[in-house]
Amino acid sequence: MPANPADILNKKQLLLIEHLPEEIKHCFYLAGGTALSAFYLGHRVSENMDFFADSEQSMPSVQYLTAILKGMPSISDLRFQRLFDRRIFVAMFEDGNLLKVEFTSYPFISLDERPVIEGTRIDAPLNIITGKLFALADRFEPKDYVDIYFFLREFPWEPRDLIKKTEERFGVKGLDFIIPERLLQANSIKAEDLPMMVKPLDPEDMKAFLLNTASLLIKGHSCS
Repeated sequence: MPANPADILNKKQLLLIEHLPEEIKHCFYLAGGTALSAFYLGHRVSENMDFFADSEQSMPSVQYLTAILKGMPSISDLRFQRLFDRRIFVAMFEDGNLLKVEFTSYPFISLDERPVIEGTRIDAPLNIITGKLFALADRFEPKDYVDIYFFLREFPWEPRDLIKKTEERFGVKGLDFIIPERLLQANSIKAEDLPMMVKPLDPEDMKAFLLNTASLLIKGHSCS
């Protein structure tokens, strides 16, 4: 059953979605862990709002994005940082709350149709999970393990098939060796490192599940 965004997103995140003009919603889609939780799994809180565009040519100017965000009600300050192709904004509100918003070009093929939900285009679950697996090869963030754990329990995809699709999507090889090794690192996750959860999560159950998944992937690879 799809998640209810109002149960996951905070008031500032909902305000942002409501405030974005149609041309931005046409060019960008909401991606990452926020999209996965707010619209599909409903499993955890995610504070960042990551909007992706299919190409750099689709990116509006920083000045235009700045004007849009400054037009939100009760904004007291807006900070901007450019990190390669990432445009990162931190909006500060009069009540002291912060909202991190990112607009990024993400020129990789889509594996599935992106649905439009309540007027906002949302990345497809298959795109999100392959993006998570691709990121897992280069970083260690407990939230990625949480997302992968809930995804594998909720969706009928086999981990080996997801790894293959990740390799095809991003044009890389060797993830069938790297991902199992990364999944084994779940054992080092501490309870205090986990994101704020909406659904119950037993860290030891998650670790056991991911370690077993890694073991099966390693055994399957050695037999192939």
